[in-house]
Amino acid sequence: MGAQKNHVAGEKVGTNTYWTKERIKEASKAIFDGMVEGKSVRSILDPKTRDKKKFPSYVTFLEWLNADNEMSKQYARAMEWRAEGLLEDTIDIADDGSNDYVSGDVKKPDIEHIQRTRLRVEARQFALRKMAPKKYGDKLDVTSGDQPIQCAPIIISLDGNSLRANLKISPPVDADAELLSLKEGDE
Repeated sequence: MGAQKNHVAGEKVGTNTYWTKERIKEASKAIFDGMVEGKSVRSILDPKTRDKKKFPSYVTFLEWLNADNEMSKQYARAMEWRAEGLLEDTIDIADDGSNDYVSGDVKKPDIEHIQRTRLRVEARQFALRKMAPKKYGDKLDVTSGDQPIQCAPIIISLDGNSLRANLKISPPVDADAELLSLKEGDE
């Protein structure tokens, strides 16, 4: 187990295995391909099932990502494709009504199957919100590059007195405090 500590390219990892740059490239490509197919990195690198001569440990893979910017970009892209696959799976699961009813004399809904289907869809939706919150999250960002959207000036006329206001769409504010500051400015 002690030989497993060296994770950098060219250093010995196991008794007969060296993580050369070529092997790292092959292993990372296989990991990214698995991710695009919908597998998690943890499942691909599961110590109980992985081929230790072809795949690194999970910690080693994280160290590779940390040390190699290009590999980190490939990982991010694989995560994006994995999210797209999850979205497609969600739609396929929701559209598949083939087992929604129990066969018999009377067509009766299979409540357990319907609930499991709902759980599968919701689990994937939750994962999508966490994997790509800007794209699939619940929060709607109505800004332009995280900056408030500027609107044209609005002129309000009350009893012949004009008030010019430049409105901005920005995060919610305390309306009472805002009103109080406007009143104090008028005095």
